[in-house]
Amino acid sequence: MLIVWIAAATAVIIALIILFTSRGRTSAAAKNLKVVKLKTARSIRDKQAAKAARGKQQPCSLCRKLSSRLGFFTDENGRILGVCHDCKPKIKNRQLDQL
Repeated sequence: MLIVWIAAATAVIIALIILFTSRGRTSAAAKNLKVVKLKTARSIRDKQAAKAARGKQQPCSLCRKLSSRLGFFTDENGRILGVCHDCKPKIKNRQLDQL
């Protein structure tokens, strides 16, 4: 009978040790997370891309002059043309579709 009590006490002690050591590992792992949430990473990346593109100028497809505002049209072959304000009459004469 004494052996049964000793075995039960040993099992309880082992169970308590396992319980407390596993808690310690999860709390330590929670403090040192190296996982970044995807939503926050995407929002940071999108904000940085928008900030970089804010003052960017693009060349006109016809005259290659840099312009901050381009109108986009498709030509006969389906290519996309970015056209500045000065070249828009040329595109209107060709009757291209505006995007």
